[in-house]
Amino acid sequence: MIKKVRLLFDIEVIVTEIITPDLIEKAKTATNDGKHVQIEQKMLDMLQEVIVYVSRHETHLLKCLSGELYSMLTEHGCDEELKKYLNGISFEQAIIEAAAGMEPEYETFIRHLYQLNHKNKGMTGDLEKWPTDALSPQQRDILNYILDACILNPKITDAKVLSIPGKVLHINGEQEE
Repeated sequence: MIKKVRLLFDIEVIVTEIITPDLIEKAKTATNDGKHVQIEQKMLDMLQEVIVYVSRHETHLLKCLSGELYSMLTEHGCDEELKKYLNGISFEQAIIEAAAGMEPEYETFIRHLYQLNHKNKGMTGDLEKWPTDALSPQQRDILNYILDACILNPKITDAKVLSIPGKVLHINGEQEE
């Protein structure tokens, strides 16, 4: 018998638009070698502008969240069918798409943060415009931690598993109403 069910999650997302000194220190502590790493103010300002832009454009925020959910579920062997329901792109790709809606330097900055140089339609950022050593691995770790902490802070507030009536298909092919 084939039975279809619906799994519903209510998720509350807390988006932090301001990068505080406490968050920077927390990021440095969370990344092993980050204690003595300096992050240029320009990079923090650019990251904060990307975070604000994403948080104020619901489409981008939802793509980022579904990209993270997709990555988490496929990381644990979930079916590739999720691709068509959860936009099939990673958080990194979603944040690059969002940054592409800003000035080209923001997209370039985010591409450099994730070391991704592929271009999609409408994207103008290019890693060639930045020196290859613009961000150290430790700086990337700290900035990634900050970005994740600001945008990817979901909390599940409710979950339900519901049966979908009329969707039972018995082995003999008869459908139950």
